Amino acid sequence: GFTSDNEVIAVMNKIIAESSQDTRVEYTPRYFQSVIKNQFLTKYQNEIRLGYDKIDFALELAPRFGKTIWAIDLLNTLFIEHNIKLCVIPTYVLTAITSFKKEFYTFKGYSSKIVFVTSEDDIQSVIDENYGKKLIVVVMSLHMREHESKLEIIKSLSSYDKVSIIDEADFGAHRMNSQEKIDYLNCRLNIYMTGTAIERVASPLSNLRDNIIRWSYSDMLMVKKGEHPIQTGIESLEESKSSVKDIVVPQFMRLSLGGVVDNFYSVEPEYRTDWNKLFSDVDKSKPVLSNLIKSL
Repeated sequence: GFTSDNEVIAVMNKIIAESSQDTRVEYTPRYFQSVIKNQFLTKYQNEIRLGYDKIDFALELAPRFGKTIWAIDLLNTLFIEHNIKLCVIPTYVLTAITSFKKEFYTFKGYSSKIVFVTSEDDIQSVIDENYGKKLIVVVMSLHMREHESKLEIIKSLSSYDKVSIIDEADFGAHRMNSQEKIDYLNCRLNIYMTGTAIERVASPLSNLRDNIIRWSYSDMLMVKKGEHPIQTGIESLEESKSSVKDIVVPQFMRLSLGGVVDNFYSVEPEYRTDWNKLFSDVDKSKPVLSNLIKSL
């Protein structure tokens, strides 16, 4: 009945978490993860100090950053230090839910403080039992049509007690119908995470201000070389460099077409390749495209 390997891993680790011998490891943030978390908390505390009722964040975190477990650790801090009582995870990409569950149960220490609500659980009962004692995490599909009736309980809670975290936010979460569902939750803090296309994520957000944090693959490569500005004057330079030891340094190559370009422009315009026509029907253009790919 499992739909993915991640689901199997999540279930097995949930069993281990509930056993008398919890053999899971504790999450230790990598150097750059701690830096970005501190940047977030500094900006968030400043927003609170200024008294904003609605706070949006847009985070563009590079592949290999580890943003799912980073977000879980951030949630744990928001619960302990900022009295956040409930988190909703609205998602357009449904695999993000399974990924979150897998990371949540992989590491020791979170399941004792955080309650992960499944579709089989009664939300009202979970809230009655755990509200204010443990952080309650509820997943929500942005494909849901009847979100108002199903999430009315969450909407009724104080906005100051709630946060929403939207992963893969550049896939569908920026659309107006998705934004309406996220707004309906009435969370004071909304965190939009993406690996790319942060401009698309940020465009509909009206409470973003300067709460944009970016961490690119180039940033990690700079840390690996010890050349990043965040490493200036730190004592643990080698430790910071080792935090990205597994990051692959890309090898760039240049394609040289020789005199092909000159030959192309020597042909009369009406006989030149029209890319729009080729790509409008790739099946019909398969012989041309296949030979082009082979020749390249």
